Amino acid sequence: MRKPSRPLSLFGALCLVIALLGCTFAPPAAPAPKPVSVKVSWRPTIQFLGYYVAQEKGYYGDENLDVTILHIGEAAEMNNLLGEVARGEVDFGAAGQSLILINQDMPLVVIASIYQFSPAALFFRRELGIRTPADLKGHRVAVKSQGWDALIDALLAEFGLAPADITKIPVGFEITPFVNGEVDVWAGWIINEVIAARQQGLDIVTLPLYEYGIHNNDNMIYTSQALAASDPEMVVG
Repeated sequence: MRKPSRPLSLFGALCLVIALLGCTFAPPAAPAPKPVSVKVSWRPTIQFLGYYVAQEKGYYGDENLDVTILHIGEAAEMNNLLGEVARGEVDFGAAGQSLILINQDMPLVVIASIYQFSPAALFFRRELGIRTPADLKGHRVAVKSQGWDALIDALLAEFGLAPADITKIPVGFEITPFVNGEVDVWAGWIINEVIAARQQGLDIVTLPLYEYGIHNNDNMIYTSQALAASDPEMVVG
């Protein structure tokens, strides 16, 4: 004869409920990492080392971000980067040129300035005899982008010169036109391009722009006003 079942004790009932709940309700899954794009204003170089290290060490992942670092292919593409960020085609830009001097009407927000003063400089062979920016008159000057164009024009104005007083030559990343004598004056950064010119055996003189009244922050991180408003925690966090 089958024995009647014994009623569950209060403790047994609680255990059963807990077991059932454990089977029914799994802990919530972690949210998927948020995709974020950052486009930098040069090809891969030490200038952007911090971004590469953060990616390699998993710092972006710690913030639940899936970051893609993009680079421009040609120097002239620097002209498009501000617009790409303003239109939301990429989330963040890292510019090696002053935003203050370029198209101030774009709906952008500067988050940080990595360099507190710009390494931008003009440099040339010593035998040209240039001593100050006033001596640039009549020379061929390399120009990579609208940003560089604005910086050079500002420098000329500081010394009573007009853009028409020099010949502007569009150039790309490589300093080959300068080494070959196709331009007299190169516009570049003292932390890499001046070094590259001297490695070619050239006796170089530099005119750092910050020493001649052109004070602009550089290597800035910026985003669109729309993204800053819609996701402020991600932008400033």
